[in-house]
Amino acid sequence: MLKLLKNKFIAGRLLAASWQNLGANIYNMVFVVYLATVYDSKLLVGLADSIAYLPALLSLWLGFMADKTRQKTTYLIGLSAFQGLLFLLVAYLVGFKHYGVVMAVAFLNIFSDTISNYLQFLLKPIFKHNVPDEELVATNSLFQVVGLTVVLSSQPIGVWLLEVTNNNFSFIAFINAVTFFLSALTYWKIRKQLKHQVVFSDTKESVKVQLHKMYKTAVHVFQKSDGITFLPMIVLLLIGNILSTSFLTLMNIQLLDVPIWQFSYAQSITAMGVVQIIGALLGGLTVNHLFKDLKLMTIITVQSLNMVFLALSGIVQLSSLIMLMGAFVLAFMGARSAPILTATLMRYVPDEQLGQVGAFISFLVTIAIPIGSIVFSFLGAYYLVLAWGVFFVLAAIRLFLSVRFTARTTLPASDV
Repeated sequence: MLKLLKNKFIAGRLLAASWQNLGANIYNMVFVVYLATVYDSKLLVGLADSIAYLPALLSLWLGFMADKTRQKTTYLIGLSAFQGLLFLLVAYLVGFKHYGVVMAVAFLNIFSDTISNYLQFLLKPIFKHNVPDEELVATNSLFQVVGLTVVLSSQPIGVWLLEVTNNNFSFIAFINAVTFFLSALTYWKIRKQLKHQVVFSDTKESVKVQLHKMYKTAVHVFQKSDGITFLPMIVLLLIGNILSTSFLTLMNIQLLDVPIWQFSYAQSITAMGVVQIIGALLGGLTVNHLFKDLKLMTIITVQSLNMVFLALSGIVQLSSLIMLMGAFVLAFMGARSAPILTATLMRYVPDEQLGQVGAFISFLVTIAIPIGSIVFSFLGAYYLVLAWGVFFVLAAIRLFLSVRFTARTTLPASDV
């Protein structure tokens, strides 16, 4: 993987993404602690995780806009800097204690995440233009590993900053703003590599026609990548994403009453995050070594079985240490499918459709996540055992479906 860093675009993109992820992950963790300590509300803590997925509802529109954006480099640099300005405003607002402030800060966070999603779609054709086809999987794995490493380091940094600044939430929001400015500077330095050739069509098409074309392209992509059945896979990914994100929501609520060992709440959620990151990191690093012959549907089945275990553990209120084990397995198996699925899209989707097709699939598998996470937030705040019970039902349904579709939906062992 080290040879990939000789590619100036890959090295610059990794650095820019690292700056953004560092600040964003520090802030996201600190925001949960901010709600738990300043407002002492289980409901707000649960909703803090839920709102992070609201920008996904706009992904389809963002994908269209990204594909139609001609000055992609200008937008990458300018909007990254604009995100820095947004968090300077957040740094000012969190100095006040009022529920209106919570709403304003949450809105600014959603707005920033929406911009980040748009920038991701802008980068897809640039990425494809700068990375050879045979290196797509390896490069996506490298991005995943580096991203997880940044997340792994950002959470303990966030806890340390809280301790040394005596919970100065404004200062940490300021640090987040600085990281976005550094990301914009990095994009500016590699601006000559942020080029691509795309043929823009001036043909006006109805929304119905565009959606139909996207659907046909998405089905074609999955069929071409060794006959993966499209709709069953989307259903399994959708349920899996709902459960994965809801698990974090429920654990954030559960750790308020049942911390890990004698840890503080901030340390407990950090420990949970670190375990998941380590699991995902090991899953990405060993993709061509440990359990390398696992097929995609086998991974999904193991994930589903593990989710059933986590649900039962939550219902009977087992030790949080046992939940850590399940969280590790969940992250480890989840890290196996992402690089190959991303590479498949880049390999088979035309440049001028990369943003919209990627957004279309992203929209389909994430559309219910905000609703599901909000539902679990309310259930968890009202009656945690009931929330784990609903989680168990969904996990059992996914396990049943994954077993049923295993014989129909496969992925080549060499790609997994």
